[in-house]
Amino acid sequence: MKIKQHAAKISAAINVALLWFGSIIAAGIAFATQVYLARTLAPEDFGLFSASLATATLISPLAGFGAAQALLKINGIEGGGGLSVTWLRTALLYTIATTIITTVALLAWAELGPHNKETREVLLVFSLFMAGQACLELTSAKLQSLGLFKHLAGWQVLPHAIRLALVITLFTFTKESPLIAAGCYAASSIAVTIITLRF
Repeated sequence: MKIKQHAAKISAAINVALLWFGSIIAAGIAFATQVYLARTLAPEDFGLFSASLATATLISPLAGFGAAQALLKINGIEGGGGLSVTWLRTALLYTIATTIITTVALLAWAELGPHNKETREVLLVFSLFMAGQACLELTSAKLQSLGLFKHLAGWQVLPHAIRLALVITLFTFTKESPLIAAGCYAASSIAVTIITLRF
């Protein structure tokens, strides 16, 4: 019994360390992306990009609002070991509905808000960011419920790594602009959404 308890504690410590390491790497890549954009874009362009990103980030939690947390709570109540197809399907439908509402809200703000043409275009591109953030949370909950912490750590890093790679690649071969930077964030979100739907 003591051996099993000791093994369980070691396993839990390893899982926590993996998640901590994944979070640190993800935060580091996100920071590196922001530094690269700040050094590459003109000050007014970076300000435009940052303001648009802040707007998208501010409302993105409303996409799939509470679905991931609810799935984890249900998994705990049911004793762990993964989530049933019924709960996952329900959470997915709810996430799709709230993502559509949130995306429409951002599109409306982009079109009706007091913006210049370039800001409007960047906000329109960032509307694709909503689905990726919702899928990121939903898949994280599924991986956590299955105890796949190594995969979860990698999942935390993936979107940030895609963004940084795209930003560096496109800025190297095309003109540096906030619209291109926003497109990189949107592309990473599309990739996350596709992976989530296949997963």
